[in-house]
Amino acid sequence: MQVDADTLIKVLQFAFTLGATFYAWSQAKNKAGAEALNELERCIDLVRVDVTALATRCGKIEGEMRHMPDKDTVHTIELGMKDMQTQIAAQAEVLKGLCRGAKAQHRNHAAPGRILTARPKIGRTARSEAQMTDYRRFVAEDIRRIVLEELARQPGYRLNDDLLLRVLESFGHIKSRDYIRAELDWLERARTVSLTEVGGIVIAELTERGLDHVERRKLIAGVARPKPVA
Repeated sequence: MQVDADTLIKVLQFAFTLGATFYAWSQAKNKAGAEALNELERCIDLVRVDVTALATRCGKIEGEMRHMPDKDTVHTIELGMKDMQTQIAAQAEVLKGLCRGAKAQHRNHAAPGRILTARPKIGRTARSEAQMTDYRRFVAEDIRRIVLEELARQPGYRLNDDLLLRVLESFGHIKSRDYIRAELDWLERARTVSLTEVGGIVIAELTERGLDHVERRKLIAGVARPKPVA
């Protein structure tokens, strides 16, 4: 009977120890889980703050982009600025001539005997420079018109720069290859032609915008007005 009591006590002690160990392990596991959950919640809060800040920045950027001009508007402004630069350059040439005239006149006041001979020369120089600038602009605009009209006559709306040089010569415009390529670059910036270079040869292809100018549906500044069809 004594043996049964001792055995019972040992069994109870073992059961108590096992239960205490399981309880301690369960509590530790719950604590670790709670800490992990708290850490996850902190990370979620940080991500939520970052997302809110990013959404605010995106909203500001979208608001600023609404006030920006579109592609066509920017292109129109660029063409207008280029034409203004050409006109300013012409006026600058005239002003240079006037400044030279003023300097010569000032020198003539110091030497009265030279006034009658110097004044007419200065006037002719200023006028000739202005006329030369106007002539160059007229020639460039006429060449651009000829190029667009010639491309419109082609079955595929395409020609290379060598053939375009010959076409211009038939109209009395004797120009270098560098000159015609510069004018083709201008027409490409105006979106009237698209350019492709193959083996050192530049091929120009008429665009819909260029065809609109040739057919007088929508004229382009910087290109001479198409001539009426005979």
